[in-house]
Amino acid sequence: MKLKTFILSLVSLCAFGQTGNLADYMIGTGPSWIRGASYPLNDDTSFALRLGSSSWYSWTDIVTPIARNPNSAAPLPSTITTGATFVAACNPAKSVCLLVNAAGGVSAAAGGAAAAPAFTGGVGVDFRIGNVHIIPQAKASNAAYSLTSGALATAVFSPSLLVAYGFQKTPVPVASPATASPTVKQMRVVMRRLHLPEGDVK
Repeated sequence: MKLKTFILSLVSLCAFGQTGNLADYMIGTGPSWIRGASYPLNDDTSFALRLGSSSWYSWTDIVTPIARNPNSAAPLPSTITTGATFVAACNPAKSVCLLVNAAGGVSAAAGGAAAAPAFTGGVGVDFRIGNVHIIPQAKASNAAYSLTSGALATAVFSPSLLVAYGFQKTPVPVASPATASPTVKQMRVVMRRLHLPEGDVK
């Protein structure tokens, strides 16, 4: 590799840093399974809002059983939880991230019983391909509801697979050719710091 090409690459890397950005909004859906629940197979719909430019998201889940209500023509009730998700770590391109989440909410009960509190917490891995996020998650949660009461169940394992689409508040700026290449002044500064001759820089 020529010296000039090496310096050019080095300055570009320093100027623009890592590629990839966390989504500002995400919406998605996918299957989840709650061990021990009356109807273990569920549809899990999620909405996420990034808090400013931080690594925290406000995360809302709506978990709906995929089954008919045997005791009524009304649909089976959903469990709604809202909480926080923290992006604990990412690769440099932010295409793979580790998520840690905890949430609380309400779980409606069939048969006119009072709603019960609902809690979930767990970890997930976000695989990002463009704006599409594929997120397998492992949670511990109380069973979604009881057909006869709103009593809490023992915390149980609840795996899920979420497919979401991410949105940005504003488009990520793309460097124009005029700004993408380092200027002669920038190259001279880097070469001085590396104690390299500046004669070839024009």
